[in-house]
Amino acid sequence: MGTKRGAFPRFYFLSNDDLIEILSQTRNVHAVQPHLMKCFDAMKKIEFTGDKNSNSKEIIGMWSPEGEYVEFSESVMAVGPVEFWLKQIESMMTQSLYDQTKAAWKNYPKDITQRDEWFFNFPAQPVLTIDMVMWTAGVTEALSEIQSGVSETALKDWQQKANAQLDAMIRLVRGDLNSLQRLELGALLVLDVHAQFIVEQMIKSQVNSLNDFLWTS
Repeated sequence: MGTKRGAFPRFYFLSNDDLIEILSQTRNVHAVQPHLMKCFDAMKKIEFTGDKNSNSKEIIGMWSPEGEYVEFSESVMAVGPVEFWLKQIESMMTQSLYDQTKAAWKNYPKDITQRDEWFFNFPAQPVLTIDMVMWTAGVTEALSEIQSGVSETALKDWQQKANAQLDAMIRLVRGDLNSLQRLELGALLVLDVHAQFIVEQMIKSQVNSLNDFLWTS
């Protein structure tokens, strides 16, 4: 078992009994499903091609405990030692979320108040990540304009846009959403409200440089 854990370190999260159970059913690749949550923080199960009763060994995606599905960028074949193809799943998990994050960035709407459709076209993690990336880019641009003398009100102008963005999200939350969508928007609202608090503090402190401690911190 030490060799198996060395090949796939996430096996260290499993008890010896759990690991023995997996290794004793090497012909049944679906037997790994009950143990995935112990190996991966938020992966409840993996999606095989075919129906539930099939013996498919092709894995095409993953499910979170909340019921969110993320399709893999490429399928993974559950062939050979279990530690080998679980390692491939680990790599594909990372690659797929990277690809989805890149796509979310490319498709980010120009009008930041019109993001309703964008929210639900990508998994929650990429949406949360790009939300913060675009906020950081917006504040950076505003501070650059202040620092270069282009605009003295750039940060206040950005704050107005961000407030309009928040208002649009609040209207969306009050609408007809499923539990998964509501959970995602709840997390987004927490991030965006905190981000707006930071901008408000920067305006009060008259931050006018990208090197100001309040921004770099």
